[in-house]
Amino acid sequence: MSPIRPANSETDTIRSMRSRLIISLVSIAIILGLGAVISLVEYRRVAGKLEDIAGNTKAINDLRASITNLENYNLNILSCVGEESTEHLPVFDRDAFASSIYAIAKDPANRMSSQAADSVIYLLDAYLALASELESVIVADFVDSRMWYFETLKPSHDRLLYYLAGQSAELTIVLNDASSAFDNGLYRAIVPEIIAVAVTVLLFLVLGFFMIRTYINPLYRMLDALNAYRSNDKKYNYRFDGDDQLAALNDGISEIAEENRQLRSRIRTLRRDSYGDKNEE
Repeated sequence: MSPIRPANSETDTIRSMRSRLIISLVSIAIILGLGAVISLVEYRRVAGKLEDIAGNTKAINDLRASITNLENYNLNILSCVGEESTEHLPVFDRDAFASSIYAIAKDPANRMSSQAADSVIYLLDAYLALASELESVIVADFVDSRMWYFETLKPSHDRLLYYLAGQSAELTIVLNDASSAFDNGLYRAIVPEIIAVAVTVLLFLVLGFFMIRTYINPLYRMLDALNAYRSNDKKYNYRFDGDDQLAALNDGISEIAEENRQLRSRIRTLRRDSYGDKNEE
């Protein structure tokens, strides 16, 4: 049967000081780790929103470029009607326009359905079908080209333009939503790390104060008491409350110092007695 070890043995005191330091450092590591994990998760979400913002911005720019091409084509038609000339008839690249619209609808982040893209192309084809009559309208003597433009072609153009403006507004709303989500995600990504760092700094300050108060200051006082004991032959009388290795060390120094003081006192007494005996002889 193994002997029962005293509660204040050296192993227990070492374990006590070690556990305090380990618990403090582990707590700091856990707080920093949690802040880093939360920030990492939020940063990944923010990165996804950033890709959505880039895609939404490109979609809006592409749609605006398509609208600009359509408007330039319409203005060229109006110019031909005004000049009553077929010398420079405008040409519109339908395939490029359709590819741009379907590319926008293909990206889920833009929230443009394939039905909406089909509607745009349907209105475009209706408009282009009327625009293809431009040359025959200008050449015909019995058709007023200006009336044809304003009463036949322009309403079709306006319907197409109105629908495209609506799609552009929807894309802008999507972009604003993605930007708001990005801002919120960035805030959620930064704040936990800031809090973790602030708490860590606070814990380091508390740990430093604890170390100074519990270990550093007692060590200096122990050293002062020991110097006073060694130089002035004073009693080592420094005491402090504690249940760790430092307190055990201080108790050990106090016991050794007291035993040494008693031993020196006995030696001095023996020396006086010895000198007294010699003088009597």
